[in-house]
Amino acid sequence: MRIIGVVSGKGGVGKTTIVANIGVALSKYFGKRVAILDTNLSTPNLSMHFGMDYFPVTVREVLKGKAPIMESIYIHPDSGVRIIPAPINIERDHLENLGKIPKLYDIIRGLDYDFIIADSSPGLGLETISAMKIVDEVIGVTTPDIPSVISVYKSLDLARSLGKEILGVIVNRWRTGELLIPDIEYLCDTHVISVIPEDVNVFNGMAYGKPVVMNKKYAASSTRFRMIASYILGEEYKPSLIERILRRF
Repeated sequence: MRIIGVVSGKGGVGKTTIVANIGVALSKYFGKRVAILDTNLSTPNLSMHFGMDYFPVTVREVLKGKAPIMESIYIHPDSGVRIIPAPINIERDHLENLGKIPKLYDIIRGLDYDFIIADSSPGLGLETISAMKIVDEVIGVTTPDIPSVISVYKSLDLARSLGKEILGVIVNRWRTGELLIPDIEYLCDTHVISVIPEDVNVFNGMAYGKPVVMNKKYAASSTRFRMIASYILGEEYKPSLIERILRRF
């Protein structure tokens, strides 16, 4: 089982969108058993990307020892992805709960999945550091602007200091006229895995509670998410006939 953390230096770069779509791509198109873990206990929204908003048991109850991990796992019916959500509300012992996140290291390793993808909180605080400690590999997410790139570099540098393998960085919401890919690779000290174009279909998918890779299978962003899944698997991506035709236009 591979445990991959997805990080960003700042909020608003689309990190959770990336997590949701990679998870669906690995599950729905490559037949992998995937669980998505929300370690963002302060401002969680991973479940909203799947149109799921009620969970009687969350990762918080697991951390408190009130429930086993299996009771916090929910199956998304359309994609087969397993979701381990964080609670929407914050309790008085919130800071204490953040410090317990590393306890998940041993707990999640007892699960039977091909992949666990952990969505972390943005920044370099206790919550993010705790989440990094439970993963083995890390992917950074940034938008093509200097503040976001510098911020994700700091996150990746922290991951390196913790001995984590850096898989690369994903550039989200790509628009022309901003930083070039070689510049981003230089500033982040790693390679760019893929570039996700600015795509209204991504936002529409969020509105419908369906990641774009499901909602609009042949959108340009959907193809990129499947390519990222192939990269993670170490496989060459083979576009379908429809995708090859659409590329010409």
